[in-house]
Amino acid sequence: MRIARLALLQGLGLSGLRQDFAALTLSALILFPLGVTLYRYSIDLVRVKTLVE
Repeated sequence: MRIARLALLQGLGLSGLRQDFAALTLSALILFPLGVTLYRYSIDLVRVKTLVE
């Protein structure tokens, strides 16, 4: 929302936001699964460590 307000204040209009929104969406689609994978991996490490001790 903050980016949209700044773009409108600078006179870029909604068409100028399309590329920014696409870039943010693409990065979110890449980073979210990566974060989930790292979270699951860390949970598995904790389980293994507690079983070993």
